[in-house]
Amino acid sequence: SCPRASRGTVRYDARSYTFRPPWREVSLATTAGRVRLSVTVPAYFQRYLEVMVGLDGADLVRYPDGQFWLHVVVTIPDPAVVEAPTVIGVDVGISRVAVASHGRFFAGKRVKEHARKLFRQRRALQAKGTRSAKRHLKRLSRRENRFRRDVNHRVSRRLVESLPPGSTLALEDLTGIRERVKARRKARRELHNWPFAQFQQFVAYKAAARGIRVVYVEARYSSQGCSRCGHVARSNRRSQSWFACRRCGYQLNADLNAARNLARRATGA
Repeated sequence: SCPRASRGTVRYDARSYTFRPPWREVSLATTAGRVRLSVTVPAYFQRYLEVMVGLDGADLVRYPDGQFWLHVVVTIPDPAVVEAPTVIGVDVGISRVAVASHGRFFAGKRVKEHARKLFRQRRALQAKGTRSAKRHLKRLSRRENRFRRDVNHRVSRRLVESLPPGSTLALEDLTGIRERVKARRKARRELHNWPFAQFQQFVAYKAAARGIRVVYVEARYSSQGCSRCGHVARSNRRSQSWFACRRCGYQLNADLNAARNLARRATGA
């Protein structure tokens, strides 16, 4: 048996649970005394147990499918890396979750189309308004959150792994992004519905584990400025996806251009 809480989560500190090598069993304090439970650590997380310097608190979570997961917080040492001159800017946007200035594009058409499908289902259930529809709406909302979280985890991991240790990652300051963006209603809705702040949080801690520095830079006019000559004009944006500078004629993908502007700002250029 496992300890339970009304909200499905029990929080432990270092005194109320014990987890030691070879990481196959955990001891938890309960109102009926200590219980020992067998655990399986996913292969991806084994690396953290091998290098950690401290074991902190933990949360025992019961998921709707009846499974129990123990979320363990560990302290790992900062990686010893030599600072590299590489600076990569990352633009988040509507057509793709992220575009990096070194030419990598992440999570495009398929991800956005699935997000639109879930949105259409949610809108149809909201229009019905029945008790059954409301129950389905709650399940769909949880599915949407899981989908977005999973995409953000996968994209942030691929992004960080594409960079050499010691490099710098320039992310845009998202403060006021909803007020800054000028686009059609559909595009604004897609932009506002995606949890970009969560994506940046995932990038930050994955980057720290790899010895990559993260900085946040002002993103205003990054989509209108030319990453080659610096000329800023609204007319530089030929379309949502294409940039063409009116001054020097430089042309490229609009999100890639914005990412390169962010990298330039991070270096003070």
